[in-house]
Amino acid sequence: MQENKFLEELQIRATEQKKLHSDIPFPAFFSFISTHLGNHPWKPLIPISVLISILFYFLFGKQYIEFVLWIFKVL
Repeated sequence: MQENKFLEELQIRATEQKKLHSDIPFPAFFSFISTHLGNHPWKPLIPISVLISILFYFLFGKQYIEFVLWIFKVL
């Protein structure tokens, strides 16, 4: 492929990407999440899982703890 065709192809793809990005609802939120998860995939998942566990603990109490222990007992 010639260099000028390659550059044209890149330009077309860049404009398509910008259009897709502008069509996304909450573009700033999703672009932050995608760039952060792209660079650090495990870093945000640990605090999110802790918050979800705390939420489930407050919603279900001891039943949630028993359920989690049952899952690890079965595995």
